[in-house]
Amino acid sequence: MGGVGKTRLAIQVAFDVADQFADGVWMVELGSISSPAAVPRAIARSVLTDEKPRDEVIETLVEALAEQTAMLVLDNCEHVLDEVARISTRLSRQCRRLTILHTSREPLDIDGEIVWRVNPMPVVNPRVGTEESNASDAVCLFAARARTVLPRFRLSAENIGDVTAIVTQLNGIPLAIELAAAALSDRPLEAIRSALADRFSLVTYGRRTGPKRHQTLRAALEWSLELLPVEERRLFAALAAFDNRMSSDAVATVCSGLVAPADAIPRILRHLARASLIVPGEHADRWSMLESVRQLAEIELDALHARPQLIARHQEWFARRAADLAPHIGRAEAATARRELTADEANFRRAIHTAIEAQNTNVALRLCNELAPFWTSHGDWSEGCELLEAVIALPDFESGLRASALVALGHLLLLRGDLASAEARFVEARRLAPRPGDTPIYARAVAGEGHIAFRRSQLTKAQSLWEEALGIAERSGDGRTVASTLRSLAICSASSGRQDVAGQLLDRALQLARALGDDQQVRLLLGSIAELRLWLGDYQSSEQAYGEALALASSIGDLSARPLILAELGWVALLQGDIPTAQRLAVQSVELGDELGSLRVKSHALRLEGEALIRRADYGPATTALAAALDAAQRLAAPAEIAGVCCSQAYLALAQGDNVSACRLAEQAGAPSSLEHTMRLVSWRWILGVVALIRGDLPAAEQVFRDELAQAERAQLVRHQANDLWGLARVAASSADTGKAARLHHRALMIRYRIGDNIGMSDSLVGLATVLAPSAAHDAARLLQAALAMRARVGAKPTRREAVEITTAVAAIRQSAEHVRLTGVGSDSALDERSAVELANRLVEVTVMGVR
Repeated sequence: MGGVGKTRLAIQVAFDVADQFADGVWMVELGSISSPAAVPRAIARSVLTDEKPRDEVIETLVEALAEQTAMLVLDNCEHVLDEVARISTRLSRQCRRLTILHTSREPLDIDGEIVWRVNPMPVVNPRVGTEESNASDAVCLFAARARTVLPRFRLSAENIGDVTAIVTQLNGIPLAIELAAAALSDRPLEAIRSALADRFSLVTYGRRTGPKRHQTLRAALEWSLELLPVEERRLFAALAAFDNRMSSDAVATVCSGLVAPADAIPRILRHLARASLIVPGEHADRWSMLESVRQLAEIELDALHARPQLIARHQEWFARRAADLAPHIGRAEAATARRELTADEANFRRAIHTAIEAQNTNVALRLCNELAPFWTSHGDWSEGCELLEAVIALPDFESGLRASALVALGHLLLLRGDLASAEARFVEARRLAPRPGDTPIYARAVAGEGHIAFRRSQLTKAQSLWEEALGIAERSGDGRTVASTLRSLAICSASSGRQDVAGQLLDRALQLARALGDDQQVRLLLGSIAELRLWLGDYQSSEQAYGEALALASSIGDLSARPLILAELGWVALLQGDIPTAQRLAVQSVELGDELGSLRVKSHALRLEGEALIRRADYGPATTALAAALDAAQRLAAPAEIAGVCCSQAYLALAQGDNVSACRLAEQAGAPSSLEHTMRLVSWRWILGVVALIRGDLPAAEQVFRDELAQAERAQLVRHQANDLWGLARVAASSADTGKAARLHHRALMIRYRIGDNIGMSDSLVGLATVLAPSAAHDAARLLQAALAMRARVGAKPTRREAVEITTAVAAIRQSAEHVRLTGVGSDSALDERSAVELANRLVEVTVMGVR
């Protein structure tokens, strides 16, 4: 740190401990000493009154201090370190009650020395407030020095942001902060903040009475450089080729032979750290520089006349580094590779930027291609897109490298929801790929086009493209693309209602991914398996698969997977009636999706939040959440997502009794998409059937429910089968066909019980209670009580339609048995799910036998 910081520390320590040294505290400023020979006399002038020759001075000092309990402070010793070490050794050995405190950029390396490294001042205080008592040390220093030029200066809500930004940009260096505060004499605070891009020209407001090295930040830092041997100063300048952090291996490879011998570099790095010009990192063999120090290194690098060679070496080193580490991305055992990639992230970025500036196209392409999987899994989608866009715009490229970069960019754009731009990149990649039809990159470009078609609900086109990509990937031996494309074909098959085919494709893909050791692909396949089981109504198995996918994503460091998997787990919870869990996971997913910039996650999670709120009868917040979900889906331009949100909005309108809006929105949900799996709780056709039922149009309602049931059975969408059976049961009940209604309600109840749909079970029990009331009023009351208890346990409130049906059930029970007990409805005395189902089984059996 700057000399002013060390001097302040020395003075503070001296005053803090003065009472402990009864015989005195002496402070000697050595910064202005030009020769080591002058050090003894400088000390003597502070401690003694008589002038002595050099050797006699030391002897006299020993005699004077031998029996004293005292402290001797030697400030700014770096340029006379050897002489200070000699004197300190002599005094410490012969003056047992003397404490010597010295300040320097390097330790003395003598026996008994204890080193305290003085770090920059804290720039942020976690406590809230603008008062100086709540501000960080760096902010307080700025405020105090500001008042020396502007006596009325005080921290306030209006200026705290600028002050914090200034001290942060100055790395908490006391001298730099003091000089910046002094600049308030001729410019406003905002101007100081904006001028810090060239901090050496700004902070030049030192005191005329201070040492010259304290009058500017550059002078203070150059004071340290002047003490370095030539070889060390050259390596310090070369470090400007790196970002603020670097590894010993990288420095040795990039700099060896050009500025210093390879075997000398580790020693020089340690010496630069001792001189406080670089800082040891948390992990071994890693170093960092304060930005102010690095800017001085930049100036030194220009004087070295080796910038182009060092920058080129830096690019090549990190291109090879990325190539070595990238194959390990997506593997559970690759924690070290992930840490290394993360630690070098700023240097990878710097290498790409310098390659772009130099139009070193192929090196920039190599870097981006290797880092694309890291950007994808690490959630750096926006930065990845920006860098890839800049790189593919460069001239003089190798076609294969550029095609790979286009595919990588296409996938990142696809994740962000920019389908049109992604499609353009995939098409261009296919055109550029060498030997079309035989290369992995061609297969990946074709597969990318398949993803675009699928998002647009063009199933036939998607399947054709994926089948083409699969054949190419198999011929070229690209196992990863084979597994990925098999997964895509499985999703396509499931969306077309061919669940058995989907299961077979997923099993084949999972076996291949595991054989390849590709844990990222395994994670994706587990998510697809979970989704397939979700469609089939196997909620517990789906939850387990999603949990495995989430754990695997954590183990491989795939941050991008978490928000979508959390949303999917929220849907599993909601489908089982666990509203609190669904709502909590929805909120988490929305927050993480916003950080990623993923429209798909945002639409999916907001829709989940809206559906959960509907079941709490929180219609205002539900409307807001679904409107935001629709906006995200429309910006994504994915018909299936739009259809899903419209279906949820239709259900919301139905819940509020707005049947006109419910019909309109349901028809909108059915128009753009053929992907039925997006209708997770109810389908758009079911909503139209319920509206027809409410309006008394029984033939229309029955036709809708029958058609919907046939389609749900073909596609094995178990939940929708139960919904449609419930609808047919309501039609039968309205037609006074009690036996048929009971049988259909019972079939729906058993499906809902099997899949764990608690709210659906409640609906079926209410329906059964209504149709069974004439023949078994007391047992019907018990079924109704169980139904309401199920809702109460998960915090679900009945919609207007459901409230009408509950009222109808109560009326039917009381009409059949006027004095039946309905008190305690929803209380702990209610039957549990299993007991309620067993009672329903017995009642339906008796009713059906009686009808026959």
